[in-house]
Amino acid sequence: MAKVKEYEKLEDEDILAIIDTNIRQSIGYYDSDLARERRKVTDYYNAKLPRPAHDGNSKYVSQDVYDSVESMKAALLETFSSGNRIVKFAPQGPEDVQLATVCSAYTDFVLFRQNDGFGLFRNVIHDGLIARVGTAKVFWQESFEEDLKEFTDLTQDELDMVLADEDVDLVESDENELGLLSGLISCLLYTSPSPRDRG
Repeated sequence: MAKVKEYEKLEDEDILAIIDTNIRQSIGYYDSDLARERRKVTDYYNAKLPRPAHDGNSKYVSQDVYDSVESMKAALLETFSSGNRIVKFAPQGPEDVQLATVCSAYTDFVLFRQNDGFGLFRNVIHDGLIARVGTAKVFWQESFEEDLKEFTDLTQDELDMVLADEDVDLVESDENELGLLSGLISCLLYTSPSPRDRG
């Protein structure tokens, strides 16, 4: 039976020493072998290398790396972005057929119409071929705008119905001699590119 190793509680100074060591090691990442290799590949891609070995040699610099990266990039781009549908959701049952079709079309719309999907694929593939890693940051950003609207001659009940919406706030109101209200309300408008589920 294996013995269970008991761990001792670390003091604050020990934790700080471990963190400091890891920070020092991570700072050297820029000068690591991978970083040097990336710089070298970029220099070959940009035709800065190989340099002539001696004075008097030909100044011709082969662009084989550039040609290879660009041809591979074209082949990969065709794989990921050719055709009108690169994503297809498969229905799990007969009741899912329409929803799967809508989801497939919506995904294609968001990727290529609301966003620059082709440019995204091109950049990620290029970085992957040059730097060994291609990443894309994907996030959803909700945006809102405040819209001020005037209202006139509403009863208190009608105004209460308008204010029942959580995105509407009363800015100011005045009551006239008939007991009707006029004033200003603030509406929060959802301006993100896609509709949200309001529940």
